[in-house]
Amino acid sequence: MIQVLKLYAAAAVVFFALDIAWLGYVTRGIYARQMGHLTRLGSPPTPRSTSRALPC
Repeated sequence: MIQVLKLYAAAAVVFFALDIAWLGYVTRGIYARQMGHLTRLGSPPTPRSTSRALPC
């Protein structure tokens, strides 16, 4: 059982690192172009910009 938990933890660390690399570096430009108007990078969120992200 301990071996399974160790393998699970190692896989979680690897996939977390891959996810950070993918979202943080590889697709940064794509997300900024396609969803920049929703994220408003560089400015704090406002109630109006936050409400756009809700699936109402």
